Amino acid sequence: MRTLLPLPCLLLTLFACSDGGGETGGGGETGGGTDTADTADTADTADTSGGDTSEDPVCGAVPAPASGVPFVCVPSGGFLMGCTEGTAPCEDDESPAHQVTLTHSFWMAQTEVTQAQYLAVTGVNPSAHDACGESCPVDSVRWTAAVSFANTMSEAEGLTACYTCGGSGCEAAGNPYECEGYRLATEAEWEFAARCNTDLTYAGSATSTDVAWTGLNSDDDVHPVGILAANACGLFDMSGNLWELAHDVYGAYGAVEATDPVGAASGTDYLLRGGSYHAKGASARVSERSHTGMEIDERGIGFRVVRGGKAVQ
Repeated sequence: MRTLLPLPCLLLTLFACSDGGGETGGGGETGGGTDTADTADTADTADTSGGDTSEDPVCGAVPAPASGVPFVCVPSGGFLMGCTEGTAPCEDDESPAHQVTLTHSFWMAQTEVTQAQYLAVTGVNPSAHDACGESCPVDSVRWTAAVSFANTMSEAEGLTACYTCGGSGCEAAGNPYECEGYRLATEAEWEFAARCNTDLTYAGSATSTDVAWTGLNSDDDVHPVGILAANACGLFDMSGNLWELAHDVYGAYGAVEATDPVGAASGTDYLLRGGSYHAKGASARVSERSHTGMEIDERGIGFRVVRGGKAVQ
């Protein structure tokens, strides 16, 4: 069994994730291709011998939430988003492939939010897979519940909440890239971190079973986080285990080139990424897209949180 990095070591390690290439399925177990984007950034490992760990030179203030969620620093950068050589064959909504630039670094949770972490923040555990245990990802979470979880984390640390919630649901409170609190990853951030300077089919491998719990190897059940291999950014289960809710409203790709994209301007469904334990292996591809309603909770859906870092100077 692969164990997670101790939090002090994890938070001091920087990974260069700058470039790369519902159950909607499609495609097959394809191999990885060549990197299609700029690869100027290289991995930078900070001194882990001790000292002040409250500030990271790339991502800024180190998150240390009471929930115990561990985070990885993802530097800003650019990549080719959508259907690339490594992820083909693809579904129609993965095209056109387009160049994306992210001008802010960000902190991304190392794993999907676990049942224990969700319980610590909200006092409840909605999981249909509660028998799996506290180290398993929380499931059956609606988009509104996921962003409310992020808001609660923000408020506990005196940070500006990234969502406003009321009787009609929740919505983004402005530009997510400029919000200082916790939130869901934008779709672009999610794919950028999942690819992490590669054009592999899955998040960390050309073979799904190396990194992902899907219908090929899961025995139709969710699994504890962090068991399979991490990707090059040190992130676990970006492919498989549970579909992960994203910040953005689902819509078609339109731009040939985009900077800090935030998805469709309007719509009723929110994006899902990464595939799940009961989806076919191809659904765990890093460019695969699916979607769900704001108030839909399903046993195959979970989430992870991010917090914005420094903007490019």
